[in-house]
Amino acid sequence: MTNNSKSLVQNSISRVVSGYRSATKEKFRALSATIAPMHVRALRLIEENPNCTSQQIAASMRRDKAQIARLIKKLVSEKLVKARSCPSDKRSRLLEVTPAGRTSMKELQSAENSVIGQMITGLSSRELDQILRITHKMSENLEEL
Repeated sequence: MTNNSKSLVQNSISRVVSGYRSATKEKFRALSATIAPMHVRALRLIEENPNCTSQQIAASMRRDKAQIARLIKKLVSEKLVKARSCPSDKRSRLLEVTPAGRTSMKELQSAENSVIGQMITGLSSRELDQILRITHKMSENLEEL
């Protein structure tokens, strides 16, 4: 692959990621949301993995523990997540989405879905399959770093 091709890939991915983040943040602001898209991602992970720990969230999101600790603290202060001591390891806290967290997550997920709907407007099923296959492969490649 030439340097020009690499630059084109980098620019294309950057534009998509930046546009997605910007549009999602704007939708969240319109809902008067007090949390960012990364918080929603963490909420989703906690919902999908009941009684998970912040260490598991950090590993899944590929973020450092301190950043995730701040993120969890915000979710707990907003009463979107409940944290309780782990019976087998008092240093860990088990996380659980609260009913308010589920309600908030549904609203914010709807906003995210509208952004994604706009992003994929005009793409065929075949093109969507290609995007999913390609981005999955790219994610796998990154995990090998």
